[in-house]
Amino acid sequence: MVAERPDDAKALIILAEIDARLGRKAEAIREGEDASKLLPVSKDAFDGPDVLARLAGVLAQVGETSRALDLLEQVLKMPGAPSLTRPCYGRLKLDEVWDPLRREPRFEKILSSLVPRNTKP
Repeated sequence: MVAERPDDAKALIILAEIDARLGRKAEAIREGEDASKLLPVSKDAFDGPDVLARLAGVLAQVGETSRALDLLEQVLKMPGAPSLTRPCYGRLKLDEVWDPLRREPRFEKILSSLVPRNTKP
């Protein structure tokens, strides 16, 4: 799919996620960064942050902890509607993509800031 449509950021970020899981660190980072350049937030305020969030997951998977946390914090500050890939408490708490960050104090702080608050009328 990427070979047929090299300018498709969504296809490229999927390839980055696959390469990250296969341990292909350099390829995963390059593909993820290329995807974020193809679909920047300034060009697409809905899908751009999703690509960045997925890049943060790729960075987490390949051991780039500090960069992953920096990007995750950046994405969480962006306005926008929830999506299937946008980080939220449940996804960060349960998705195995974030497992490499679980023992990081910064990740715990991010997670605790997203805990749903019990709201009663």
